[in-house]
Amino acid sequence: MEIGSSTLIGSASRCCSWILIAPFLLLCCCCLPFAAAGFFIVSPQKDIHIRPLPGLDHIPPVQTVPVIPAIPTKTSAPGSSFPLLDPDAIPMFGSTSLESGFSPDPYTVDVEAGGSVDTAEFDPACGYTFYHPAFVLDWDAGGTEPFLRIFFTPDEDIDTTLLVHTPDDEWLCEEGAANGTDPVLDLRSVSSGEYAIWVGTPQNGHPVEGSLSISGSRDVPP
Repeated sequence: MEIGSSTLIGSASRCCSWILIAPFLLLCCCCLPFAAAGFFIVSPQKDIHIRPLPGLDHIPPVQTVPVIPAIPTKTSAPGSSFPLLDPDAIPMFGSTSLESGFSPDPYTVDVEAGGSVDTAEFDPACGYTFYHPAFVLDWDAGGTEPFLRIFFTPDEDIDTTLLVHTPDDEWLCEEGAANGTDPVLDLRSVSSGEYAIWVGTPQNGHPVEGSLSISGSRDVPP
């Protein structure tokens, strides 16, 4: 009986041992192929040096370039008598809309004569002026006899000129120095549209302040 009992106990112990070992063997058998595949597929490379990412204090700030809005202008038409002047550029001293018979007459605005653009090589020559027109008039001729008188009165005793681009794409110049007076430009049978007006001086770099006047009547003295 003792021998039989020992045999049974030994058999039971071996069965328990196999029960405990079997899960580990099964796990090893399942994981071994994947581990072997990873060993052959991914191999360490000795030449790769992994650097830690720099801290936020070591990252240089991104530099931005301020965007300066450009002045919208339009290039003068090819073959223009004054390619350095643009009648479609933004006027330096504003613009207005007038119609025949407007009141009060004359319309007067403060502008500045002179500039760095030399018109001596063009015909007609009209002194030094700015690239942008000094003033722009949007004129409505209406049903009456169309007439415009444009004149400039400087604040100091200096010769000045008037240069006007008409809606008919004509360039008109009036030199006050030629008559010994301030420039006066009378436009007869004028069309409706925009009149770009420049005021020039005989010398470069000598701007002159004054009053630009626009009249629709022949009775208004300059």
